[in-house]
Amino acid sequence: MAITYQISEEGIEQINKFFTDEYAYKQWLYKLKTWEVVLEKTEEFVKFSGDSELKNEDIISYKTAIEAEIVNNFYHMAEALFNLIISCQTNIPWLTMKNIKFKDLCDYVRDVIITGELKDEYIRFLFIHGITEEERKKKKVVESIAFIKEFLRRLGKIFLDNELYNEYKHGLRLMPSLSEFALTPEDGETPLLYRKGNAHTYLKTILIQKKKKEELYKIQRETKSFDYTLYIRLSVIIYRLIHNLFDNRRQSTKLEKGDLISVGLFNEEKIDEIFKGDPNKFSLTIPYS
Repeated sequence: MAITYQISEEGIEQINKFFTDEYAYKQWLYKLKTWEVVLEKTEEFVKFSGDSELKNEDIISYKTAIEAEIVNNFYHMAEALFNLIISCQTNIPWLTMKNIKFKDLCDYVRDVIITGELKDEYIRFLFIHGITEEERKKKKVVESIAFIKEFLRRLGKIFLDNELYNEYKHGLRLMPSLSEFALTPEDGETPLLYRKGNAHTYLKTILIQKKKKEELYKIQRETKSFDYTLYIRLSVIIYRLIHNLFDNRRQSTKLEKGDLISVGLFNEEKIDEIFKGDPNKFSLTIPYS
């Protein structure tokens, strides 16, 4: 079924101008900064708030909930970034973002982002917009584009492992906690394996048999650890990319003759340092029979 829209060229221009001028990308910044402050000075924040309910809550549980929220927010930010990458190739980006299905988004990430098929010219158009032909050849610009391309490729791999995100956004079907487990031999007291850290726990179903219209699934409980500091680092770079996408264009509309725009570059970023840390340092599966 083909879908068309009754809209004039003037209407398209109005939508695109409003979207570019008003997209609230700083909402991501405000969230990250708020969580950063609260985690750094949790007890002071609780005391300063004067909230009687909050004062009666366990501080560790409170911090764990915020750290878990940082992970969930990361997936939301990554989804927004990949949506924008797709949508800005179309005539009405805002409308495209409204209509993109999550499965199609994941297919694009898998087929275009992770494979490195995203063209350097398009990366520059999106995130280093408004520079001159001469500036495009500069080493710091070339290195920035290479960084962005590799960042998006690695980001895409993490994003596609999105079971946690799915459980979070559909009714908070996962439980964050400070978890630990040990593997100890029957004849000893010293654990052969010991793990402790923040984790998400959720139910997972796996198809084991299918006959015509009947399907048989097994049910298991999954516990996966997370290092929220990794997701903070990733989220900061995502924010900077989205900021560039909109801020560069907003600056361009206000330029007078001889003015230059300020463009954030990424040539000094260390990609391995940003991705340091295993998203799932440990995991535990408990089957139900």
